[in-house]
Amino acid sequence: MLPSTTARTVVTVLLCAIAICGLVSVASGTLASDVRAQRTVFVIHPQRAGEHRVSLDTPPNPATTCTFRYEQVHGASPETWELQLYGDRAAGELACRVRRVPPGEAAVATSGAVTKNADFASEHDEAAPSYLFFGDFAMVLGDGSTTVIEASAVGSEGNPVPTKDLVWEGARLQSRSGFMGSLRSVTMKALLY
Repeated sequence: MLPSTTARTVVTVLLCAIAICGLVSVASGTLASDVRAQRTVFVIHPQRAGEHRVSLDTPPNPATTCTFRYEQVHGASPETWELQLYGDRAAGELACRVRRVPPGEAAVATSGAVTKNADFASEHDEAAPSYLFFGDFAMVLGDGSTTVIEASAVGSEGNPVPTKDLVWEGARLQSRSGFMGSLRSVTMKALLY
């Protein structure tokens, strides 16, 4: 009876160890799936208006959309930009950023390309200086019920665009009338609820 009791104990211990490892594995997978991202790469052409959007399923919220729009752009040559939407359910945050893609990354970026579930947090995060001058721009994150907690724009020199040049109302950040400046990036962060 001793060998069978010992054998049962060993089997029980092994089964418990396997179950615990399985739970740890499932928990790790759950945390990884809490981070979602989507991006689209596009080209901004001088003298052309544009609107670009990216959507992401961000449970418990329904799909969230981020839109970047501009009417007047002045400059000599087109530039590659990207619009990114990143959701982290564990942190309870959603972030949208448009940026000029650095020239080294622009060579591999494809205009109109959409990447699902990319990990933007681990990518090189710097935006390149832009030589385009925006007469106006607007970014909208989600709908009117989205709780935006942070909104900012960075000029081409790497300094924040002065608040006197921006209007932040709810889920919308836009330039004031009469704005004429270069941008490096525009970012908005919101709460997931």
